[in-house]
Amino acid sequence: PNVTYSSKNSDGKMEYTAVREIAEGEMVCFPYAGKVWETPTHLRRSKLQDERSFFCKCQRCMKPDLLRILKCRNSACDGAAVCTYDLLGVPLWSCQKCDTIIIKSACENLEDECDTVIRQTERAMMRPGMLHSLPHGEVKAYIFKLEDKLHHLHYITMKARSQYVKLCASK
Repeated sequence: PNVTYSSKNSDGKMEYTAVREIAEGEMVCFPYAGKVWETPTHLRRSKLQDERSFFCKCQRCMKPDLLRILKCRNSACDGAAVCTYDLLGVPLWSCQKCDTIIIKSACENLEDECDTVIRQTERAMMRPGMLHSLPHGEVKAYIFKLEDKLHHLHYITMKARSQYVKLCASK
């Protein structure tokens, strides 16, 4: 997206505001999905496919997905494997430093495993009385494990950190 919009003004008309420089002749695009900057490409595209029946090919969706970064699996490398998508939306992770390619199923299984734990913690935090009984130390230790497996900028790691802040704030 290159603009955002609002109808919350005095005359009720739509007001568009550029969020980045727009080149002459470039199409004006606004986000259909909320939380564009914190939702990875595959989830945004899935939502748009379900709700609006189209496969998004905007500039953001066509570039590397910086919310799905994994640590390189090559033990001799300290680089990061960034997710990119082909024209059909199939993800591919490759290290930006050593070009190691990580198998799609291994990445997705790891993400699913980590996301399951995050969702379980979320549900526990919502149950009456459970918030105060959750072990802060265990949640914090799990975040460090996530950062070991994923990357500190991966969307699941950021979701876990957000949970931890809520947990600490509740005490």
